[in-house]
Amino acid sequence: MNFGQSITFHIEDIGYWNPSLITFTGQTETDEPVELIQHVSQISVLLMKLKRKDMQQPKRPIGFANWDEFENQKS
Repeated sequence: MNFGQSITFHIEDIGYWNPSLITFTGQTETDEPVELIQHVSQISVLLMKLKRKDMQQPKRPIGFANWDEFENQKS
């Protein structure tokens, strides 16, 4: 589906609603909140390297990371 524009945003979280919706939440370069919700049959996401918005914060995993391991590394 094309809405006539492209939007680049920093993905902060990936989630799902059973059985077949995937959500991508994050912020644009101008700090506007973004939530993309798509059916699994329509997913087409281009991942590209961007500079981190806040270099003071530690890197955090996205996708299939083990969240418990990430939380334990912060302390």
